[in-house]
Amino acid sequence: MLRVNTNEARSAGDFNFSAAMTQGPNPNQASAVAGSSLASLMLGTGSGGSLIQNFKNVATQSLYYAGYFQDDWRITNKLTLNLGLRWDIDTPRTERFNRANYFDRNAAAPLASALPGLKGGLVFLGTNGVSREQFFPDRNDFAPRLGFAYQLG
Repeated sequence: MLRVNTNEARSAGDFNFSAAMTQGPNPNQASAVAGSSLASLMLGTGSGGSLIQNFKNVATQSLYYAGYFQDDWRITNKLTLNLGLRWDIDTPRTERFNRANYFDRNAAAPLASALPGLKGGLVFLGTNGVSREQFFPDRNDFAPRLGFAYQLG
């Protein structure tokens, strides 16, 4: 068994975009009727911002299990068979305090009451009967091994 723990701090920011960088035809001369802050965003020319580091640390964990069985059978004096089977399972990551989520295309959308049939939304893990894992682990990863050795002379 292998346990993988991560403890990460994430940061977010506040970024500002103004029409100043796209006001043309002369970007050094202010114009009240030209430019677009959306165009500045798409060009990546910001006018200001700040970084904020106030999010909680993420404490995730996943487990990895593997087993292997192999044996050799001597069929004749010249032929030996090597047969084996490997089993692996890599469990989905979980977050210690259930602060993880994922986007589910089939989940009820927050605006489903206003727009019937609308689907897609965030699913928060470990709440409302939802598993703490983001996906169901594949427990069927069996890998057969086959080999042989033959003595020519």
